[in-house]
Amino acid sequence: KIDQLTQCCEFAKRIGIKTIITPFDEVALEEIINAKIDLSAIKIASCDLSNFPLIKNCAETNLPLILSTGMSYERDIIKTSKYLLDLMVEHSFLHCNSTYPSPIEDANLSYISRIRSLTNVIVGFSSHEGNLNIPLSSIAHGAKILEFHITKSKNLRGTDHRASIETNELNYLVKQ
Repeated sequence: KIDQLTQCCEFAKRIGIKTIITPFDEVALEEIINAKIDLSAIKIASCDLSNFPLIKNCAETNLPLILSTGMSYERDIIKTSKYLLDLMVEHSFLHCNSTYPSPIEDANLSYISRIRSLTNVIVGFSSHEGNLNIPLSSIAHGAKILEFHITKSKNLRGTDHRASIETNELNYLVKQ
């Protein structure tokens, strides 16, 4: 599987797309490092926001870290931000709701500014609604980074497809 990931990352680089990968454990991180994949940052999943051994190992790559905050309490966000500041690691947080798909009424985009006030770092939004208007609206709330899943069709089988933006909507999203 690492070979496929490496091929995808090489293709992205050829067409000018920067690569960010989420390792879910130290073994995956080690595979990514050994594959010498050219990364712009490492993403920490919401479930690992308080996984300090993984975060420390990711920090040792000297790459910026982007951390999702779904499933977290404010005290977790504050503690992790302080930990990364103490390590002098460039980092940012993504506000998100970890429900797939996330109900639009649960987006709570005003929380983006709350995270920024708690951490004093760049804050973005991780969208799981499958609705173009939510990530676009997050920009008005101060999101500087947008993360969203993409799919060829929301009608495909699997949990992520309904929570994703369809590839035929990407140009519209970028233009907006």
